[in-house]
Amino acid sequence: MFDSAINSNWLDSSHDLGGVRIESTEDRQAYRTTGHTFKVKRYVLTASGKRFYSEKEVNQIDLGAAEKVMWSDISYGKKSLDKIVKRDGPMKFGDYQEANVKYLFKIDGLASWTEKSEFRTAFPYIDQIIDTAGKQEQQGAVKLTCLGGSPKG
Repeated sequence: MFDSAINSNWLDSSHDLGGVRIESTEDRQAYRTTGHTFKVKRYVLTASGKRFYSEKEVNQIDLGAAEKVMWSDISYGKKSLDKIVKRDGPMKFGDYQEANVKYLFKIDGLASWTEKSEFRTAFPYIDQIIDTAGKQEQQGAVKLTCLGGSPKG
């Protein structure tokens, strides 16, 4: 089950796109200790939506205290290296070597619902990322070792 105010904009616009379905919109849920109730929308990921859902444990700092919480996200695909356009370096700092790389990226496993105009309207920043894949140069640092290179940071 997936309840999230953060992703409700996507969920409201995509429940008819195959990623989630709305269930039990008449449910009432107690609000903390007051006992007051309110209507809730409950979102359930479909089989196709589960492919793009992930959770990870993160530290959340609140009033100076840290606690572990689960952070959830829905992705639309995986950004990966398409082609290296230019490499500057290596720059050497003792035994450490680093190069600056300009590259083009591609998106692997792009979700079919990202092609829907409703999704692209709801998330223009994702629309821009999808549209610039393979066209707009990105830049990043690469740590060089005797085994090759790995992205820095």
